[in-house]
Amino acid sequence: MDKVPPPNVSVNPNQTKTNVYKLKKAFRDAILFILFVTGIVLFQNRHLLPSDATIDAPAFVLPELDSTNMVSIPSKEKRTLLYFFAPWCHVCAASINNLNGFGESEIEVIRVALDYSSIEEVERFQSRHNVQGTIVLGTMDVREAYQIRGYPTYYIVNEKGSVVAGGMGYSTEIGMRINNFLNNE
Repeated sequence: MDKVPPPNVSVNPNQTKTNVYKLKKAFRDAILFILFVTGIVLFQNRHLLPSDATIDAPAFVLPELDSTNMVSIPSKEKRTLLYFFAPWCHVCAASINNLNGFGESEIEVIRVALDYSSIEEVERFQSRHNVQGTIVLGTMDVREAYQIRGYPTYYIVNEKGSVVAGGMGYSTEIGMRINNFLNNE
């Protein structure tokens, strides 16, 4: 029985150079994309309240949408995620249910409606998007105090009442969880 020699495998040096070039180009493109997205986020967030726990979150007592209860924002009892939205905002509609995964023992989530024309408009938004949890009706004073310039905007406030994180634009549940974890003293 004769042994069959292995097939002759040849490596084309030009093909190897092409693959290395493609890999370097993909890596460069990924880095540029990350820098671009980071620049956009920094630009969007430039007017938000400082999130280094040096200032206290402005305190308000606001009416709850579905009842006659009044709600203090931020909560004086525990860590609070304040989510500011407008009922006409498409990004808010896409991201508001990302808040549903937070348990009450983890963080109190308060959704603050702003820039609405009527209570019915907020109720329609709540119904259409099956919004769960507390919704309060904000005012122009709240909008100004929290420096809201776009929707959605969110802040995380610690138990002492200090702003420890914030962001504007679409946020995933994972993104807000990471922000909460990284800014938990």
